[in-house]
Amino acid sequence: MLWLVAAMVDGSVGYYTPRAAELQIERFLSGKNESYAERTMCIYKCDLALEILSDVRYFLALEERDEERVRRKVEFVRKWYEIDAKDWGKSKTVSMMYPTMVI
Repeated sequence: MLWLVAAMVDGSVGYYTPRAAELQIERFLSGKNESYAERTMCIYKCDLALEILSDVRYFLALEERDEERVRRKVEFVRKWYEIDAKDWGKSKTVSMMYPTMVI
């Protein structure tokens, strides 16, 4: 699950916090394919399966080229969960800085 959450966070370039990505995944796993999150609406025309598939394909391709980079991103997201659990406001700050914080 953490890998998938990291794929969505990375695919969204930090638009999703780990918890927001997790909620999207849970929504899909519960049988709902429509999502009205801004990213899903604007890029994927509310199609949650397409959004998740797109993020997974990208992350798999990245992992094939640079497994260590994906490992670092997954670890970063794991640590971000800890921040999110303690202080949601700080988690949003991390979200805004994500593209420059993770290589």
